[in-house]
Amino acid sequence: MQQFLVPDVIHTSSLIDRVPAVIAHAGPEAARAFLEFFTASIRNPHTRAVYARACTEFLNWCAERKLLLQDVEPIVVAAYIEELGTSRSATSVKVSLAAIRMLFDHLATRHVVTVNPARSVRGPRVQRVEGSTPAFDVRQARTLLDSIDITTVAGLRDRALVATLVYTAARIGAVCRLRVKDFAPDGTQWCLHFTEKGGKQRRIPCRHDLERCLREYIEAAQIGQERESSLFRSLARTRFPTARGLNRVEAHAMLKRRLKRAGLPGNLSCHSFRATTATDLLDCHLSPEMPPPVIESNPARFVVTGIPYFSCCSQASVEVSPWPLAARPRSR
Repeated sequence: MQQFLVPDVIHTSSLIDRVPAVIAHAGPEAARAFLEFFTASIRNPHTRAVYARACTEFLNWCAERKLLLQDVEPIVVAAYIEELGTSRSATSVKVSLAAIRMLFDHLATRHVVTVNPARSVRGPRVQRVEGSTPAFDVRQARTLLDSIDITTVAGLRDRALVATLVYTAARIGAVCRLRVKDFAPDGTQWCLHFTEKGGKQRRIPCRHDLERCLREYIEAAQIGQERESSLFRSLARTRFPTARGLNRVEAHAMLKRRLKRAGLPGNLSCHSFRATTATDLLDCHLSPEMPPPVIESNPARFVVTGIPYFSCCSQASVEVSPWPLAARPRSR
């Protein structure tokens, strides 16, 4: 029964051969527990990639010092964290420590190690008074949208993706996960249905110009009938969309290219649209203590003078500004 549940192929898999040397030297049970941690314990693919990189870097650091898995003690983890702090930000160091701590928790649960050596190690303290993400202003957003050549399918796709970031303040991961069927009318207007981090479902009404950008792109790409497929797709050498969806790394690279062509600062990123939304909420004279939708991802609970904030902003026709949240609450 045991062999049926855990087949021998696990021991000869190429994945086992690619685990860090420290884990491989500890035996097949350690290798299996290592792979199990990343495949079964972590569902978010972004978190999985970040934690895998952090844990692999630490284990390679141990291998360079000829340390075995059983030699890893709190003082070893503390020395690594101290050294890492000389070249990484405090936030990155905390993420690395969290990854190492969770990995050794899992290894201890599977009896690969006796105790978790990272449990007692304290990371650096991080306390932010103000945000560090650069934000777009209204003119920069308009310049970026207007600079995109929309005579090609690639241009229409890029404009639609950028417009979605501008007008919804959604995370780039959620935007890349959109499918054709997620752009649909709700009876009164067209909406985008997002699946955000943590499995949260968001429905955001589309402003008229965002709706136009999306419809023009879908028509040019001829994907309107492929409702289960990705909305934003990669491009073939023929510059026509393929069946593969665009991932967040490719979307980030696309935005960087568009920023350079538009002559805009290179430090802006996909996350800058969310920072701009938060800034605009404060410009609307909203209390900073109120949970903005970009943080809570729950626009239904966020109300401005009795009007749902996203509904108010998305339905308003604001010609003086391309920013949806620049629409101020309607006077009573």
